[in-house]
Amino acid sequence: MTADLAASTLAFEELRAGDLGVRLARDADEVDASQALRYRVFYDEMGAVPDAESARSSRDKDAYDAVADHLLVLDHSLGDGAKAVVGTYRLIRAPAAARIGHFYSAAEYDITPILAFRGEVLELGRSCVDPAHRNRNVMQLLWSGIAAYVHLHGIDLMFGCASLPGTDPDAMAVALTYIAVTYFGRGTDLWIPLLWITLDFGPLYYGLIFLVLIGTTNAVNLTDGLDGLAAGTTFVAAAAYAAIALSFGQQPLAVFCASLAGALLGFLRFNAHPAKVFMGDTGSLALGGALATVAVLTRTELLLIVVGGVYVVEALSVIIQVVSFKTRGKRVFRMSPIHHHFELSGWSETKVVTVFWLAGIVCAALALLLLLASRGGTGYGF
Repeated sequence: MTADLAASTLAFEELRAGDLGVRLARDADEVDASQALRYRVFYDEMGAVPDAESARSSRDKDAYDAVADHLLVLDHSLGDGAKAVVGTYRLIRAPAAARIGHFYSAAEYDITPILAFRGEVLELGRSCVDPAHRNRNVMQLLWSGIAAYVHLHGIDLMFGCASLPGTDPDAMAVALTYIAVTYFGRGTDLWIPLLWITLDFGPLYYGLIFLVLIGTTNAVNLTDGLDGLAAGTTFVAAAAYAAIALSFGQQPLAVFCASLAGALLGFLRFNAHPAKVFMGDTGSLALGGALATVAVLTRTELLLIVVGGVYVVEALSVIIQVVSFKTRGKRVFRMSPIHHHFELSGWSETKVVTVFWLAGIVCAALALLLLLASRGGTGYGF
């Protein structure tokens, strides 16, 4: 740690609550203990993928650890110093960030307004608590420690970047919906194509978007059953949503969709029959989540049903098959999802994929026509 940061460490007295205490790390061993705790939580528990150095050392660390202050919660019943670390928060002030060249969040986000702030700024991050100590007392101590640090250094503004665990959009549906409604200005209204009206669903909107996210991610996942099928249909859907986002004046979303379409086009070079690279659940679930998110942010959740018509048919075929077999003991299709029905009916894999791609193009074109027909009646910039 640098000299100025060491001075702040010495000035911060430990706050105690029984066997628990909170203070800043005082030596390299305590910083190492916080990095080990972060590794156990972020990588072992939550499934993040470590780089080679982190995997070798079983430590979550980067260049910022050497210049940051490390807030620690200690359970003195376990011992003293590094042995007692059960919670941590990394604190980075402007002088520390200047030694690296920028704040940690600046590598992923545009924080220009924060940098322009005239007061004292503090970035918080890499927060975690040992599973056995995730309780009210530890959390209160963490925030008490932050409050003491803020008072000590006269901090005027705190910020940080949060992450959601895992790669499954279904598991994060509620959190993603809350973020879209609360922080992206999405609101809770739903646009009805052609009718030129919007309806405010209020709290019911959260349930609706939960269904949109889960339905889309699983429908795209079901479509990923033949070489190039999911990648090709999603390329078409992403390209269509690039045009939709652009028509709303949402250039960043349009760029995202165009980038997604371009990536899928490159992926198809290796995923088309005979596939050399396969998508798997990680890819198809993420693609479904991306399309659902774009639909939410452009307020075109109902239009997504048309854009993703192929996905709808694939999902419905599974639902119909399961319901029919459970209730009547009979199958409606030779096999579901429906692309396998056509395979068992004698179609070649390439014919099934080509026909479904063409169906996706038709659905996308129909969605764009519906958008044009609705121009002027939504109040969303048409």
